[in-house]
This record gives sequence, structure tokens and C-alpha cells, in this order.
Amino acid sequence: MALVRKIKFESNLPGALHPTETLCKVRVFGEADQRVLQLSTVGSEEREHKGQTSQTIQFDHNAVQQLMQFLSKEFGNA
Repeated sequence: MALVRKIKFESNLPGALHPTETLCKVRVFGEADQRVLQLSTVGSEEREHKGQTSQTIQFDHNAVQQLMQFLSKEFGNA
């Protein structure tokens, strides 16, 4: 679990789809420019503790702005 303050984009690295699917819960909290985006995944059907929070990552305002620019470039305006 960590708070991300800066993102480094590495689009030239190879990637592979993970074999396991799970649910991601999204939460935003904080005030004005102190807001934090939190993504939490829950245990998949194959895990011993199904539905329990497994991993959490948080993004501060600056990291969210970087992420939004990247996603807009890669996926367009949804």
C-alpha cells in the first residue's frame, strides 16, 4: 500500500494480461487540492479470503493529473 506522488510512463515495455480477475473499489477523499484517489482490489474467487481488500494504492492530486493526461492520450476522451 502506497501513496503515489509522481508517475513515470513506460509505454515501450512489454506487457501481458494477468490471468486472474477481481473487483476494484474506487474512493476519493480529502479537501480541494489535497484530494486522494484510492483504488483497492479485493480477493478473487480463487483466494482464501474472497471479497476482502487485497491491495490498495493511492494517488495524490498531481499523480491523478498525470494519470488523466496519459489515459486521455492512450484511450481518448471517454
